[in-house]
Amino acid sequence: ATLGNADVTAVYMSQDSGATVYSAKQSITQASTTDSSIYIDSSTTTGHTIYIDAPATTTGSVLHMGEVDTLTTGAAIKIDVGGASLNTGTGGAIVEVQYDSTSTNANNVMRLGNSHSSAAATNLLRLAQDANSTNLILETSATSAHMIHCDAPSTTTGSLIRITDANSLTGGSMLYLHSNPNNNSARNLAYIANAHG
Repeated sequence: ATLGNADVTAVYMSQDSGATVYSAKQSITQASTTDSSIYIDSSTTTGHTIYIDAPATTTGSVLHMGEVDTLTTGAAIKIDVGGASLNTGTGGAIVEVQYDSTSTNANNVMRLGNSHSSAAATNLLRLAQDANSTNLILETSATSAHMIHCDAPSTTTGSLIRITDANSLTGGSMLYLHSNPNNNSARNLAYIANAHG
């Protein structure tokens, strides 16, 4: 069915725009190559702009973008934040992923993968910091588990960890290790072993 003609600029569900719309699968066909397919103008402050309520998804994906193969200089997901109100020291983040299950299964909260072996020049993660601030901060409550673990790498002539051209150093260091516990337990600040005789 067609709602109106080309002169229709708005369609309201109920007089106050507050109706709930039920439907099966919804499809959006975008004929323009420059306009947005979905445009949301939200004035909410404490509410969510998009909210998916308790999906029953099991083996599918709650959000899925398939075959995004035409990208050149664009991005599959782009978030632009330029406000000065963000304060992640008291909570909040540009991207926040929380996992609060009590499951003991081996799970990944986030996984990045390059699934084609021919894409040899593709980096899985690149961090670019333009400010005089720390690039990466790791926090952990683990006691016997490792904070960083390289699991059975296949590296042969390359390096597992490599720092190159650190030519701007003056009073700094390429590697800084510090420990100051108030106990006399035996410990290693660094342990290097060649376990094959």
